[in-house]
Amino acid sequence: MDEKKTKLAQARLEAAKLRTRAAHQESQAQAYRRQAAKPIYDGQAEICLGKAAEVAALAAENRAKADLIEAEAEAK
Repeated sequence: MDEKKTKLAQARLEAAKLRTRAAHQESQAQAYRRQAAKPIYDGQAEICLGKAAEVAALAAENRAKADLIEAEAEAK
């Protein structure tokens, strides 16, 4: 494998790891949303929805980073 192919493969691997992390974060955000739908104490729904928004934003950031890593590697 030449150097360019190796670097592209490494970039794809890093991007895949970020997308995996994003998938786990989306799953966690969904769990927070489910808990918000059935709170067990006053105020829990608001807390859970806030946490869901934070984790979903982190997932979006990781997906964007993955896209950037791949785009930069392919452009080289």
